[in-house]
Amino acid sequence: MDPLHKRNRLFYDSIWRRARFRPPDFFATWSVVDEVTRRGERLLEIGPGARPRFPLDRTVFADSSREAVRRLQACGARAFLADAIQLPFADEVFEAACAIDVVEHAAEPRSALAEIGRVLRAGGQLLVAVPIHSRQWTSFDELVGHSVRFDLDELLQMLAGAGLHVDRSAAFGCMPRSGKLLGAGAWVLRRFRGPAAWFEDRIVVPVLRPFQRPPRWQDGLVAAPRQAGVLCLCSKRPSAAPLGARVATKSADLNGQAS
Repeated sequence: MDPLHKRNRLFYDSIWRRARFRPPDFFATWSVVDEVTRRGERLLEIGPGARPRFPLDRTVFADSSREAVRRLQACGARAFLADAIQLPFADEVFEAACAIDVVEHAAEPRSALAEIGRVLRAGGQLLVAVPIHSRQWTSFDELVGHSVRFDLDELLQMLAGAGLHVDRSAAFGCMPRSGKLLGAGAWVLRRFRGPAAWFEDRIVVPVLRPFQRPPRWQDGLVAAPRQAGVLCLCSKRPSAAPLGARVATKSADLNGQAS
């Protein structure tokens, strides 16, 4: 296990152990999720933690956090312990996939995107959100286990390498203008992780919910200079042969049984 993966697993195990489970319709992404998944029966979400975006009854969930998998299974979901760069599924199984704030945590983001492209059917859709603008890297990114903030050309190149095309995108997340505020937040989370995670989950998330707005889509990949992240709706090209595609050495069926 690479050091970043181990650090992320320990960090998010402690986060999801304390967090309340939030259903998919809690989030402003639900409008597009409903559109993408309405007719799909084979759905995949990677790294949902205790805040899944895809519907529980039709989705297979893969997360590197044992605590997240336990919480999902307790809610009746089909969940596997798995790394984004080595998904335990055969090629071209899923009609739609979701990876919100996940790819940037992989030690090899290109491999993670290639894996998603591998398990997604031709014509299938991917809803993915990542942080952008490498110049906006801060100690907070390092603390929460990011390996990268994507520059737009780099992100497009990686998606294309995975056989994925960005159909539309929207701003996602927010970046405080004050570097001191970010530094203070990182300091608190580093020294008081438990209380800080509880405060974010029980106070900040519910208070901000009424201010959530559905994604404001634009064609292609767009981003403003101070935009913290981007939410992309991608499609897998029918003739795509993702870079790094491979036949899985271990597979899992869609009823929650590994083989």
